[in-house]
Order: sequence, then C-alpha cells, then structure tokens
Amino acid sequence: MPPKKNFKGFVRPPAMRTPPAIPTGPRIFKTPRDKGYRGGPGIPPAGFVGGTTSATEWVVYWAMSKVFGLPQNPRLAPFFGEPSIWGFQVGSRQLGGAVIDFVVYPNKRSFGQRYAFRIQTERFHNYASSETQAYDLLQSWRLSEYNVVVDLYDYEFLEDPTGGQCIAMIKRALAGELWSPPGNTGIAMRVRPGRRTG
Repeated sequence: MPPKKNFKGFVRPPAMRTPPAIPTGPRIFKTPRDKGYRGGPGIPPAGFVGGTTSATEWVVYWAMSKVFGLPQNPRLAPFFGEPSIWGFQVGSRQLGGAVIDFVVYPNKRSFGQRYAFRIQTERFHNYASSETQAYDLLQSWRLSEYNVVVDLYDYEFLEDPTGGQCIAMIKRALAGELWSPPGNTGIAMRVRPGRRTG
C-alpha cells in the first residue's frame, strides 16, 4: 500500500478573473425589446398603399417603428407614425409645398436634431429625367435649412426580407453617417422583383 501524500502547505490557486463585458453602446443601437424585426415587414397592410404611398415606403415605415419602438403594432391604421417622435408623409401637397416621406422630430434618439428621410426609387428618382433630378436637388437644399436630409435608396434594402438592412440604415443615419447619391459614386444597380445577389 503506497504512502499517503501530504497536501499540507498547498494553497488553492486564486480564481481567474472573468473577461470584461463588451460595451453595447447607446440604447438607440440596441435590439428593440419586442424583437419584432426578425419577422420582417412582409406585405403592406390593407389601406397603406394608396395614390401617394407605396410598398417601398412600407418597408421604411415598419423599420422606423422598430427603431423607435412605436407604434407597437405598425400594421394598424392610421399610418402617420408616432406623434412628437416620428411622422409619415409630413408637409403640404399644395403648389410649391414639399411632402417629406419620413420626419424624425428632435428628441433624445435623434440627438436633438430634426431629420427628413426621403425614399429614392430607381424609377422616379435614380433613373429619372434631368428635370426630376434637378427638382430633387432643389428640394433637398430647401429642406436642409431646417432638417438633416437623408436619402434612402431602395436598392439598398429591398432585397432584404428581414428588414434588418433598412433598420441599420436608419440607425446609421441618426448616428450622423450620411452617404452620397448613387449617381455620384457609380454604384447604382437596378432592382428587379425576384432578383437575388451573391
């Protein structure tokens, strides 16, 4: 029978420190509590698409509701956004007036600034006539007097059925990241129904 080992004098090693938690950043960039963005925007609800609204705008409307958490159910009418936080189709349709697709009012999440989001589609904006593009540029100059103007190009988010790309674009814009028009950078691509990349 082997002799017993004497463990007297041995000291238990100290516990290792756990790694520090990775900072998650400001609350505006965190995942919404309802996690509703995982299902994607789907098809527009009844009554959303009309003479002055489109299915493309529905994707952004849904994404805005997930970024700000309000309204909790974006599929319920009326479709005007959330008072004092963000609005949909804001402005005047009278001669000379401009209707802004989406407005984010000054609040903590917009860092005290007012944002004007314009949806730029390839049919009516990217590949439109020079007169239309000149009008868009003039409108952008006028709006920039009281707003931070952000153009969202449909080809950048329409191919993502989850809506995550659109959510990311809105958050990046609210954080101060702006991007150039596709005509200036040569990256415009035509979006066709059913088209897949990669």
